[in-house]
Amino acid sequence: EVEDPGNDPSYKRVDATRSFIDGLDASKGDRAGAVEFDTGANTVYEDSTEQYDISGDLNAVRQSVTNDAVRAGGGTRMERGMDRAMQEYYPGDESNERVMVLLSDGLNDRVTDGNGNNVILEEAREADANDITLYTVGLSEAAAADVLQEAASITGGKYYQVENADGLVSTFDQIVGDAKE
Repeated sequence: EVEDPGNDPSYKRVDATRSFIDGLDASKGDRAGAVEFDTGANTVYEDSTEQYDISGDLNAVRQSVTNDAVRAGGGTRMERGMDRAMQEYYPGDESNERVMVLLSDGLNDRVTDGNGNNVILEEAREADANDITLYTVGLSEAAAADVLQEAASITGGKYYQVENADGLVSTFDQIVGDAKE
């Protein structure tokens, strides 16, 4: 498999994700999980003792987010990442705000069949129906800004544009602050 680092060859997304997790507070019931996606989607943190891979052990989740765990293999199937992430939320547990952060550096691959943006927006509507607020981050000018903005808007979230990977940590830190408001 050939690795395609996309617009983040230095893996700043790892630093940004870890910084986001650092902004959470387990004593207040905050939990985290991580999903990586390209043409498929996989959880980065897996807890064999739990049915769902969102955990209150924030340090364990943070430590699972490594360069090896988030290797990009090419392709951008945002809807697969969103769907996989939504499978990890505890059903019926709405004691805390549910937040999802979607980072993409390109157009959804399904755009080529004319249905890509619709599939992403369907996932956003499902997130909204499940009280999940979606924050989206477009990395580079190649990111699908229009669909990322609309998807975030559907859930009451916010879209952030980042021109290069160096801006990811500050953007993810801002999302933590916005989500806590």
